[in-house]
Amino acid sequence: MISKILVNRLRPLLDKLVSSVQSAFIPGRSIHDNILLMHEIMHKFKKIKGKTAWVALKLDMEKSYDRLECDYIQKCLEQYGFHSIWIKWIMKCITSISYSLLVNNESFGLIKPTKGIRQGDPLSPHIFILCMEEMSNSLIKE
Repeated sequence: MISKILVNRLRPLLDKLVSSVQSAFIPGRSIHDNILLMHEIMHKFKKIKGKTAWVALKLDMEKSYDRLECDYIQKCLEQYGFHSIWIKWIMKCITSISYSLLVNNESFGLIKPTKGIRQGDPLSPHIFILCMEEMSNSLIKE
């Protein structure tokens, strides 16, 4: 429930926080635009002649939800200037989860994940996009 409230407050801000090159999970943007843009860029690369060097970088984002570390998420939120209470609420939603195994209709153990965000949590795509925006900004600066 808290996660859904946080999402409803965060969603209107995403358009201002996330650059236009990011399009997934942002209202009014389509991920298909990036596919078309990439085709255009690759076509342009083929036509360029001369000594100018160009590079395109494709990152494999497979299982990236599972690889985000809590410290990195917190630093990204701090970098955006979110209030410490807001960050604490988000981090509580991310870090307070646990899993148990169901074997023959009996619950066993309690597993607390050390990193990653949950798929299916309404907050996860938005946190993921903010973290990817921060990573994208780091690549652009270099």
